[in-house]
Amino acid sequence: MIRRAIAAALALCAALSAAAQDWPAKPIRMVVPFSPGGVADNSARVVADRLGARLGQQVIVENRADLARWAQVVKQAGIRVD
Repeated sequence: MIRRAIAAALALCAALSAAAQDWPAKPIRMVVPFSPGGVADNSARVVADRLGARLGQQVIVENRADLARWAQVVKQAGIRVD
């Protein structure tokens, strides 16, 4: 019984120390599955600017037009993406 309590206390201490780390530690990549210059790109850049200011970290918008087609293929195939 005491061993379980000690193990639980140690696990709690480990979880609290992990939660205390600064996040995010490096720039955030926001992937936009459309070509640059469109409405999705402009909206993503506005969101990225505000998110970067709020988090205190740089947010990079990366346009990947090839991913739009991939998302359609995955949806039609019924593949569950985690």
